[in-house]
Amino acid sequence: LLQCFMLNGVVFMFSLLLFDWVIVPIVMLVAPSETSHWIDMMLTAVFRVRWVLPLYLISRLLNVFWYQEIADLVYKSVRRSRSRSPATSVSELIADIIYSVIVQCVFLVQASLVGLVPVLGYPMQMVHMALVYSLYAFEYVWMNQGQGVVRRVALMHYNWAYFAG
Repeated sequence: LLQCFMLNGVVFMFSLLLFDWVIVPIVMLVAPSETSHWIDMMLTAVFRVRWVLPLYLISRLLNVFWYQEIADLVYKSVRRSRSRSPATSVSELIADIIYSVIVQCVFLVQASLVGLVPVLGYPMQMVHMALVYSLYAFEYVWMNQGQGVVRRVALMHYNWAYFAG
């Protein structure tokens, strides 16, 4: 839990705050006023691509393992046993988690693109985000029940109205 807080709360959040509140204002002070808007856009884009995106991906991957560890402990204490097959190998578990992260990233990109549609984009984006958050909420329970990522996505597909809220 402390590792998760240090990565997400300290490293990730501190770097964002440092960029937004220190680096950008200093650059805007020394930049010529006619080009400051473009400099701000370029600096932000470079920062997001070169720092935020890689840090987010690393954070997301590590958080999956840390959150799974927390979910395992809670599931064991509530159920007093695990339903996941002991024959599940580490490589199968890692492959399942990586595939799940890819599915979530694709769904987030899809939600962002849907948000660009005029008039109906915002409501459709909210439904997509509700589905993503539902997947986040239920995924660890389903993993502990031994359900693979294909089954988890199928559950979301067949019960989308329930998960959309």
